[in-house]
Amino acid sequence: MTRLGYDRLILLLTALLLALAAGRFARAQAPSAPVPPAAFSQPRVFDVDSPIAILMETSTGQVLIEKNADQPHPPASIAKVMTMLLVMEAIDRGDIHLDDLVTVSERASKIGGSQAYLKEGETMSVDDLLKAVAIHSANDACVALAEQISGAMEAFVDSMNDKARDLGMKNTVFHTPHGLPPDPGQQPDMTTARDITIMARALILKHPMILKYTGTVHDTLRGGAFRLDNTNKLVGRFAGVDGLKTGYFNKAGFGLAATASRNGLRLISVVLGARSNSQRAADSARLLNYGFASLRNYLALKKGKDLGEVPVRKGRVEKVAARAGEDLRVLLRRGDERRLTLALRPLPALSAPLAAGQKIGSVVVLLDGKALGQATAVAETSVEKANLIIRFFRWLFALLGIH
Repeated sequence: MTRLGYDRLILLLTALLLALAAGRFARAQAPSAPVPPAAFSQPRVFDVDSPIAILMETSTGQVLIEKNADQPHPPASIAKVMTMLLVMEAIDRGDIHLDDLVTVSERASKIGGSQAYLKEGETMSVDDLLKAVAIHSANDACVALAEQISGAMEAFVDSMNDKARDLGMKNTVFHTPHGLPPDPGQQPDMTTARDITIMARALILKHPMILKYTGTVHDTLRGGAFRLDNTNKLVGRFAGVDGLKTGYFNKAGFGLAATASRNGLRLISVVLGARSNSQRAADSARLLNYGFASLRNYLALKKGKDLGEVPVRKGRVEKVAARAGEDLRVLLRRGDERRLTLALRPLPALSAPLAAGQKIGSVVVLLDGKALGQATAVAETSVEKANLIIRFFRWLFALLGIH
């Protein structure tokens, strides 16, 4: 082999080794799979008198406290949360509108329990019927809305059960849109506290307008002739409460699905089987107070935060500054913010050209090594692709150990 051939062989082998090293470096930079959010431990001494209870943070769906949360129990009028969810979905689809007039059927007019005393043939707007359900827990208004949407109450109940399955409510079956106790020979509505938080969360996050109804203390129907009083006695009395639904009949006891928001933190509590109206209100208030006292919806990452530099292959520059592409809030117990860390995870084998603002990886917020959430990392500036001359001299300097 000639001297020139030997030199070329050495250069080719060196280039191959450099390429393999670059590949190993790129793989080392690859982001790992996201870690599930850290779960909160149950407080040892906290309890409520109600036999069934749960507390959930709404944005993450994390359960903070639970007591017999998967024990089947009749929801009573808390079943109307699902009715309200389907009404809001029908409005969103354009199937019905708030100003549509609904003609009350004979069946709707004869529903007992809490009601707006609708008369057969009376017309009332969807808006007013929804107010009657959300504020006054009117059973007759539930049936009128169910028939307007689905044609028959039974078809509407089928849709309720379909939606429950879609939401992952594993221990729920509905037989009515209102939650009244079953007539002889009928099956009762059944659910769990956990399933109630699932449907309440879906209603609040996807249709926040409902809170304007459920958070109203008093209203009227028929031009002021009929007064609506909110059955949820925390509304107007407990700071931040704007929903969601009470429930009661004798065998079910007193129940309440409550929600409240303070300083950007929204909680959902559910109690079932309480002995009295005052007990369900007191237990719900205790759950919510605990959550607000213990937790923060903390701004862990602000859009534009400097995250350091990320290597770029084949660029006119070899690194690009990374910035947070969005705000990121995480749920923390108070004081835990001092133990947060950030981990930048670049995309593997990131190559030029890059545009300013282009995603180049992710940044993970960690608490004691456990991921709480992640946001997009973006390039601060654009990076042009290096021409052959720059790439040749960069390779040559690397070969010669010149930095």
